[in-house]
Amino acid sequence: MLGILCGLETEAALVRGVGNTLVACSAARPDVARARAHGLIQQGAKRLLSFGLAGALKPGVRAGTIIMGTMVQSGTMIWDCNKEWLITMDSILPGMVVGPIWGSDEIVADAADKHWLFERSRCVCADMESHYVAEAAAEANVPFIVLRVIADTADMGLPPVALTPLQDDGHINMGKILFNILGKPTQIPSLIHLGQNTAKAMRALKKVAETLKSL
Repeated sequence: MLGILCGLETEAALVRGVGNTLVACSAARPDVARARAHGLIQQGAKRLLSFGLAGALKPGVRAGTIIMGTMVQSGTMIWDCNKEWLITMDSILPGMVVGPIWGSDEIVADAADKHWLFERSRCVCADMESHYVAEAAAEANVPFIVLRVIADTADMGLPPVALTPLQDDGHINMGKILFNILGKPTQIPSLIHLGQNTAKAMRALKKVAETLKSL
């Protein structure tokens, strides 16, 4: 059985139709991500997948690019993704960018922070779930991989509204988002740009989900 951990409910909804899977959503909260990654193992998952959107750290990686992780790094910890599984996915999803993933407990929102983190780690992108998937997989001695799609590029700083906490179920909190926008309307142009990139990323992520369903 495959266990899949996502950050957003919209990501999780794409893979709920994949056969013989367990799907969990962390709502982009580190404590929840850790608990649900381990929970997937406890429910019977024999392999784990970190699935969803990510922010690029490597310059030049465009929005909508599919990333397959070779390893996950968080702080001083490093976990290797399963090589046999990587080969299989590469054969059915050609054109992916392959490289290391950074696991972060916070959104890497500032372009300068992305640059600093890339120079330090050489990771292609960052997300908030992959390191907990890797940790749980290592403790249970089961294979894992990471499939992510870039939503915000390395040169792109996120508007403050993008840092609005999700609802407990992983849905976007529209009330708080609207309040944030009204309080700082100057962020609207960058929010529109982010929205366009995210829409492109979600289309690519849907294609990845459809590929998983066909396996």
